[in-house]
Amino acid sequence: MRFDGGTEYGGSKLVKYAREHGILLEPTVPYTPEQDGVAERGFRTLFERVRTIAIDYDISKSLWPELVSGMVHVINRTATTSIKGDYTPLQALERHKLGDKVKKSSIAHIRALGCKAFVHIQKPRRVQSEKLADRAEIGILVGFEGEHIYRVYVPS
Repeated sequence: MRFDGGTEYGGSKLVKYAREHGILLEPTVPYTPEQDGVAERGFRTLFERVRTIAIDYDISKSLWPELVSGMVHVINRTATTSIKGDYTPLQALERHKLGDKVKKSSIAHIRALGCKAFVHIQKPRRVQSEKLADRAEIGILVGFEGEHIYRVYVPS
């Protein structure tokens, strides 16, 4: 396995893990991203997607970490030709840990990142004297927390 020796992959933790599992690491020459083909291309694709969403929906650049996390959530649950056996990346990881008893990844909860989202205002936070007061705040979907929780940025 080739790696660039950077800390974004875990640094010494990665080296220890590789040794324990019999994985041979081949460090690349410093400052030559060309040698990190798959990883560099993956990061490039990820950030191109996030940049497109941020520009298309006019989302603040300060929210890029949330969008990256949300996009990784989506990517990990969608099919890819790079994994044999018709598995998503998440299923392949679970298969590595659990064997063949892997459940199907659900994508029913996935919505378009950057879309308008309505966040319910809990009763204690509402204006009690106004029957016609808003019961939701409008926000922007920026990510996911599992399959049942959405991460929404509410500008107000």
